[in-house]
Amino acid sequence: MHVYGVSMGSTVSQQLVIDHPERVRKLVLDSVTYSIRIPQTKLLLEVIEVSGVDPAKPEGVHKESQANLAWNGSWDGLSGIHKDVMLVVGTADVLTPQPVTVQIAGQINGSWLVRFKGLPHDGSNYAPVEYGNNALAFLGMHESPPYSR
Repeated sequence: MHVYGVSMGSTVSQQLVIDHPERVRKLVLDSVTYSIRIPQTKLLLEVIEVSGVDPAKPEGVHKESQANLAWNGSWDGLSGIHKDVMLVVGTADVLTPQPVTVQIAGQINGSWLVRFKGLPHDGSNYAPVEYGNNALAFLGMHESPPYSR
């Protein structure tokens, strides 16, 4: 299957392709990090910790926070991903900033990196047509970048 993960969905998507590569054909990771416990994602960690204990938040948010806090990260598994992967980031993303996305791209051989200028975390909420067209173009291609593998 093709998999498109955004934010925590990109975390789940990474683990899916690392743990079950036979199930994934192509992968899009949007607003992605390989760990919530690195200096670049300090703000994200704070948001997750606060959301996890805020009584005003719904139960689903609490469970998502608990799952994020239990996740040990994916750095060690990234270089073992041998699928067509596109990483997408907004250049104004302060939760999963673009330098983290660039690091991930450097670990996944032949990955594509797309930056949307001026867009924040989960930029698809701000430019859904552009993000959708970008994803469809990537998923519709029948080739990897010429420099991969």
